[in-house]
Amino acid sequence: NKRFALDGAKHFLMDSAGEELDDGLAQPLFWTCANLYAAQVQALRTAAKSQNSMAGAVSLHHGDCRSLSLQEPADALITRPPYPGVYDYMSAAEVALRRLEGAASCVKHDSEIGAKSLWQREQLQDFLQKWQVQQEQWLVAAYANLRPGGTATLMIGDGDALDFADGCIDNLDSTLRAAEFAGFQLLATATITSTESLRDHRTSGMGRTEHMVHLCKPL
Repeated sequence: NKRFALDGAKHFLMDSAGEELDDGLAQPLFWTCANLYAAQVQALRTAAKSQNSMAGAVSLHHGDCRSLSLQEPADALITRPPYPGVYDYMSAAEVALRRLEGAASCVKHDSEIGAKSLWQREQLQDFLQKWQVQQEQWLVAAYANLRPGGTATLMIGDGDALDFADGCIDNLDSTLRAAEFAGFQLLATATITSTESLRDHRTSGMGRTEHMVHLCKPL
């Protein structure tokens, strides 16, 4: 009667109650996620083909977004980039790969954006400087892959500067400065924050402030 979380590599390691999974469950859970993702991509392609102007317009690109160069610029970008100093996505992915009896050689950890392990190794100010450069890099690439008049909509969250301290890094300010550096025009922002004390939240991240940012590439 267990319920399993199926969102992201780190959830191939534990169930929704936070208990470690038996190794034998990792593979079927992975295939469940993979098949669901494939079905969603197929549904998107089917929907695109139903629109004459979008026939054959759905394609997938695997790689670092900072080095992505589209042959045709996009009309819109919708994304949720990593939160600064909150997770180590590559570490979780490597453990999941080992559980799946695969080779754990995805991407070098040093290239991961905003990794928690980076700020744990360095002074906070040094981490923030590197984070700002990483923000500028991916937003410059995003800008280059949008047509004039195209929009970018970002869901971002404030980062963790200390253990058990949610939202100590102001990611909205960082993102807006990086977006301006890349050449974007700001259209709108929206912020949601908890009105309760962090002590009332037992789950890490529940007290984190999150933001929506809507940007435009000028004509």
